[in-house]
Amino acid sequence: MKKIGGGYTVYSNLKNNESGKVFQGKYRGKTVNDEKYLQYLDAYIQVFNAFELFDGGIANALNNFDEAFKFALEYPFSSLGEAYGNRNLRIVVRNYFSEIFVDRNSYKEFCREAIIARNNRDYLGKLAID
Repeated sequence: MKKIGGGYTVYSNLKNNESGKVFQGKYRGKTVNDEKYLQYLDAYIQVFNAFELFDGGIANALNNFDEAFKFALEYPFSSLGEAYGNRNLRIVVRNYFSEIFVDRNSYKEFCREAIIARNNRDYLGKLAID
């Protein structure tokens, strides 16, 4: 990760005629060794992050969950559309989650409960970005 981050910093500084750091702080990683943690992490990455870009921000996204979820599905820089089968770039492999969530609606309802109840922030702890 250090090599990737350093290389990108050099590239970005040359491209933008700047100097300095691009990333703040050291790389931090956390092992995912709990199934529930993985489910919350997936919802946080694929759904909650896209909600930050929804018109009106997260508060509006939470109040209009179905509309915001559709936005996240269609947002081209989120892997949610591919995970849901709307796009097929062959980047995301969801075999693991098909055993847990029997259909698309069960995943959507899990995300609704996890995000609206804010359980994901409690469960993810320091990994969640405030």
